[in-house]
Amino acid sequence: MKEIEFNNKPYRIPEAWNEVTLRMVIDLNNIAEVLPDAPVIALINAYAGIPVQELKASNISVVQDIIKIMDFVNTDYECVPSNEFSFNGSLYLCSPDIVNQSFGDYLAIQNCLYANKDNPVYGLPRMIAIYCKKENETLDDIDVKARTEMFMDLPFTDAKNLEGFFLYNLIAWNQHIQLSSTIKELEKLTQQRFNELINTMKLSAQGRGWYSPMKYVIMIYRKYLLYLKRQLEKYYSSSPIEP
Repeated sequence: MKEIEFNNKPYRIPEAWNEVTLRMVIDLNNIAEVLPDAPVIALINAYAGIPVQELKASNISVVQDIIKIMDFVNTDYECVPSNEFSFNGSLYLCSPDIVNQSFGDYLAIQNCLYANKDNPVYGLPRMIAIYCKKENETLDDIDVKARTEMFMDLPFTDAKNLEGFFLYNLIAWNQHIQLSSTIKELEKLTQQRFNELINTMKLSAQGRGWYSPMKYVIMIYRKYLLYLKRQLEKYYSSSPIEP
């Protein structure tokens, strides 16, 4: 984080994706809806906390200097799927063995992603709160609402790595389904969900300015979803299905 002074008040500006939190990204989504024609102001307000009205009244050179600090937003974050992370001095884990997770867990992940298909990041804090726990901790041991709020301050990079793990396991779980009829129905449903997510994000990206911060977030999600869709197609094309 880089510390600056703006209108005689101190602010901290993120210099890399790992200094951006889920709360910042969600705030950016919300602010961008209110200020669709001012993406730069929305970005600085969400990531640095500088009031919108003060930014609007400031000198353009000052705003440009702040944007230079956040130049990392012009580069997509390449997520590395992971099932663990450290936060506030504690290690949190999600079971790497998808077979031992309940079918209800699988549906909860899929439904959470689908319910937030327009803005997938909205569902991430709750998904992480439910599926990532400390050693020997169970869902009954935690306050999901409080844990969800706590994970709002999780670094965006950790959240994206976990989301990559969740999405990858949607495919891995399918490998343990043996009935051909179930495979066909699951293929149809999953492909439909992927296409809806990808098309929604494509439409959301269209019409946004070249410097729209939301456009970069959408591009990140679309890129990873397209990759997963290709992997899913490879799996189904090689699955032995009875005629």
